[in-house]
Formats: sequence, structure tokens, C-alpha cells
Amino acid sequence: HDVNFVLAIDNHNTTRASWDDATATDELGVGFENRIMASSLRVSIYTADNLYIGDGEDLMYWPISEDGSRYQFHGTVPVALLEHASTLAAGVAPEYKFMVYANCDEGDGGAITYGFDDLDMISGAMPMWGVKQVDISSLLNKRVQELGTISLLRAAAKIEVLVDESLADCTIDGASINYHNRSGYALPAGWDATASTTSLDRDAIFREYRQLHTSPHALTEVESGRRYVMYVPEYNNTIFPDFEAKISLNVTYNSTALEFPDALQFRTHVDGRPAGEASNIVRNTIYRFRITQVKSGDLVLNYEVADWQR
Repeated sequence: HDVNFVLAIDNHNTTRASWDDATATDELGVGFENRIMASSLRVSIYTADNLYIGDGEDLMYWPISEDGSRYQFHGTVPVALLEHASTLAAGVAPEYKFMVYANCDEGDGGAITYGFDDLDMISGAMPMWGVKQVDISSLLNKRVQELGTISLLRAAAKIEVLVDESLADCTIDGASINYHNRSGYALPAGWDATASTTSLDRDAIFREYRQLHTSPHALTEVESGRRYVMYVPEYNNTIFPDFEAKISLNVTYNSTALEFPDALQFRTHVDGRPAGEASNIVRNTIYRFRITQVKSGDLVLNYEVADWQR
């Protein structure tokens, strides 16, 4: 008995969160953001109350979008699933959860972790996870069932620092973050209580893990002088004020070298400057600091926080 489904790794140009239409026009997700390693991909099947049944077998998949964000999957369900379904009482719907673990280590779902080094853009792969609860009545009566789409949730956050296109004579010479976690959980909070990835809300998925990296860590330059990026595990940025995550910049503006220590903060911004309380760094979220002005020796920023759609 086989199942077919589409695995969706949606991109941030279609975000459903807090960018308005005018700013949600970036390029499709880069290769790293959509990368799936065949050696660390599995589909596990659970009952609705999270009893593990077994893993899908003979998985085959192929991209169905040019940017590599959607894959068609085909696989065989384990015999244990059919056996378990046959024991259900009459009138009980045979509903099971199909959980996809991509770029994740082996182990119990809730306990799986990953490290910061796994987020290397050249050789690494971002852990992702998704779930969909399905009534498999059709599968019990025929050989194949279509499961629809299973959306994936990225386990890491993305930090971007860039110069606005309208700002001339300004280049970023370096960017570094003072604190971030060295490890994180692959699965979000609520992983065992939801029937669909798409029902998980950003405010509820944060799952704290504490393994602090305490020395300045450079962001990666991805566009010369104009854009820097870093991918990080989730981070509780509110519990200890002395360990609040902040980004320092070295900038050249009008041929003058300037330093801005701890200038970029994960807070709401008013008039282009940080205000209010610090916020956590949450998985599957993009934090974008866009430099729009250098004014009176200070940076004016457009700070955006948005979900990667899933």
C-alpha cells in the first residue's frame, strides 16, 4: 500500500506575516534554505495520540518547482500501519499522523536537537519538520492514497542586515552578533498536539534550548558591502537582560568609517530606532534590519519580522 504527497517548503516572498505587499518581493529561497539531504530524510507514522507505528519505506521524491521548494513524494506504508488499523473498533476513523523529518538526526521526535554548525550555508542543511493527520480509509480499500500537501517548518531563524537600495555611498564592512544559541530543538513546541503544520502559530512554536555562544560571531557577507546573513537556532532573548542578542556594525558612509556597537536589536522600532521590550528569536522567522539612513551619527532602520510561509 502506497501513499503520494507533496512536500512544501514555501519561500519568504509569499510570507503571510508582517511585511506589506510592497516589501515582499525578494528572490525565491536560496538553495540552502530549501536543501533536503536524502540521507537524513524520513517519514514516520503515528497514531493521533502519538504512538509510533513505523516509518515509510522505499521513499522516492522529485522536485516539482524550479526553485526546489516543492517535492512530489511516493512511498510505501509499513505493514504495522495496516495491522494497527485493522484493530480499531467499528466506527472509529483510522486517522494517523504522517510526520516528515528532513535534515534531522535519528531519535525520538521531541528530543532531537541540532547544532549551529549544521546551518553552514555551503555544506550544511537546515532541520525541518512537518505533520499532517490523515484518515487512511481510502488506503485500506485500495492500493494508493493521496495525502495532499505536508508543509515543513524550518527549525532555525534567519537574520538579514542590508543597505536599502536608495541609500548611496554606504557599505557594510562587517556585522557580528554578540549572543546566540549553539544548539536548538529540531521540532517546535506543540509538535505532539497539532494535526497540521499550518495550524502552528509563531507565538506558540518557540521552544527554548539554552546552550549559549558568548563571543561575537560574524554574519556572512552574501552581497558585497550590501547584505549580510546568519541562520541561528531559537534564542530566549528576554530572560536575561545581560545576554540580550544585539548586532554590531562597521559601516563606511560618505568615505568615513563608522562603528555602531550593539546598534541592531530585536525590538519593535519607532522612527527607525529600537524601542520597547526585546523579543525572542523564533524558528521559521526572518528578522531583517534594513539601513535606510545614516543620520547624526546614528543608523535609521526599517526592521521587519516575517514568517517563512508554510
